[in-house]
Amino acid sequence: MRILLASAILLATATAACAQTPAAPAAPPPPSFDVPSTPTTVYIARRNLKAGENVGLHTHAGEEMTQVISGDVELTVEGKSTVYHGGQSFMVARGAKHDAKAVTEAVLAVTYVLDKGAPLRTAVP
Repeated sequence: MRILLASAILLATATAACAQTPAAPAAPPPPSFDVPSTPTTVYIARRNLKAGENVGLHTHAGEEMTQVISGDVELTVEGKSTVYHGGQSFMVARGAKHDAKAVTEAVLAVTYVLDKGAPLRTAVP
């Protein structure tokens, strides 16, 4: 149910997410929505990545769904890498160690479906 709800939100808000500016490290978290009658919070964000930029190895207390709006991104999940191109999307499972690196300049629409009160991401050393 969470996945279906988050997918619907992602599809309905991809354009709105693209209109947002990317968050700097010290900026507040992206817009979030508590899902009624569940212990879940949904975050919707836009990420602009320069060619060669990576986001750093991390995990989430929930699922991440990303649509590559433009460009090419190499996603590495638990050591396995896959390249995604503009128009493609991917999902990262709860707790999976992952990193993304822009092969070319890329724009991403990202939806996180996380446990309410959990941090947006947890860095992995």
